[in-house]
Amino acid sequence: MSTTTQKTLAELLPKIQNLFDLMVADYNKFMPEQTEVQIRMRQEYKDGLTYSIGKNYIKILSNGAAHGFIVISHTDKKFKFGDLLKAASWAQPAKNFARGNIFQLEKCGEYIHWTGI
Repeated sequence: MSTTTQKTLAELLPKIQNLFDLMVADYNKFMPEQTEVQIRMRQEYKDGLTYSIGKNYIKILSNGAAHGFIVISHTDKKFKFGDLLKAASWAQPAKNFARGNIFQLEKCGEYIHWTGI
């Protein structure tokens, strides 16, 4: 990885935790903490949020399911670095339009859900 790529990824990775926090908050609204089972399900959802870094995208995963993608390419002709894309399939993002940018999460709340971007 080049120094430039490492720097931009280093800036982006803390933002992924902010994205996860928004997804967890949305899940908590869906699954209010009342019973032991609900408490366990909330923890399992939170613990299952991960990501996988690829060549052009970071894939957002929840217990192995693709929830969305983050553009990490600086050469994409349609999208900017950090753009959030909905998952079209497990391996591919929907490339119709960006659902926001990871660096401006406060502006894309309507697209951030526990079920995905």
